[in-house]
Amino acid sequence: MTLQEEDSEKRLYLVRGTPGSGKADFVKSISFEDDVVISTNDFMKDENGIFYFDVGKLEESRNKCQYIVEDAMERNTPCIFVHDTLTTQKEIYPYTELAERYGYTVYAIIVECRGERHNVHDVPEQTIKRMKERFDIRL
Repeated sequence: MTLQEEDSEKRLYLVRGTPGSGKADFVKSISFEDDVVISTNDFMKDENGIFYFDVGKLEESRNKCQYIVEDAMERNTPCIFVHDTLTTQKEIYPYTELAERYGYTVYAIIVECRGERHNVHDVPEQTIKRMKERFDIRL
């Protein structure tokens, strides 16, 4: 039996950070096969599975992500990871509401890159700068 199996607490991890900070890589390094791992980026891929950002699909992608999280909570999935920018409380709120409704403990983890890292999403530096300026942290 693993620690994951022994622990009965239901957990929702909100892994936050600017584009290219390493959120997806971080989640891959700590999640287990049975965990639910989701991001709005999962819904912004072309027919070949290549990521592309389309601001017109952002709200729809967020809604799909929240739907999958709620579905996982309804099934009492013990551990759920959402990795996304989640820069404001407005973006976080739907997840904390779901967690409260389904009895999940929420952990917010901020990922930042210290050092050189390639921006795999080709997000303009000006956009990343604006995201950093509005990044809401509540301790």
